Amino acid sequence: MYSLKQNIYNKNMKLITGKMIKVQAFKQDGTLYRQWNGVRVIESSKEYILLFMYKTKVKELNNQKWIVREPTLWLLPRDDSFYNVLVLLRKTGLYYYVNLASPPIIDEDTIRYIDYDLDIKKYPNRKSKVVDQREYKENSIKMNYSKKLMKVIEDTLLEVLELIKNRDIIFDPEYIKYINNDLIDQGLLSKSFEKINWKKEY
Repeated sequence: MYSLKQNIYNKNMKLITGKMIKVQAFKQDGTLYRQWNGVRVIESSKEYILLFMYKTKVKELNNQKWIVREPTLWLLPRDDSFYNVLVLLRKTGLYYYVNLASPPIIDEDTIRYIDYDLDIKKYPNRKSKVVDQREYKENSIKMNYSKKLMKVIEDTLLEVLELIKNRDIIFDPEYIKYINNDLIDQGLLSKSFEKINWKKEY
């Protein structure tokens, strides 16, 4: 069992743009429950890591395997924020999925983080929806989340809802449009993705 408590965290470590890496999601008890293989680094700065997935292979804790079949951006803040954001690029609009999670740990060609159960979904023309609250409540007891940790998670939940409301950072469709066009220019997306419906209400 791998422990994220090991002293391998280098906050300033820079990933090479274009490099293919792995991403591993753990639970608080150290269980590796999901791994993505073949994730492309789009950008790496002191503020955040931006990844891109398309036809990426995924393996679950129960050995179930599946493939990311839709182009997906993945932003992981590096400022000690307890969340990361996936954006599915669909021609019908942008579909956001926010994980409440620990800041990322970089270990050579692998990014690791702890998933804290709560998620936020934000789809076009729909209000933000908090999901997996029962799982969070159960795991907070089962895995002994501290009061301090729970306060951080719950404060972050409110913070992210505000970011979505204000269209800050990755929640700004204009920013996603810029990245989308850059992916098309690099040949990582087909030109058909120029036709994403950017006029949807987010």
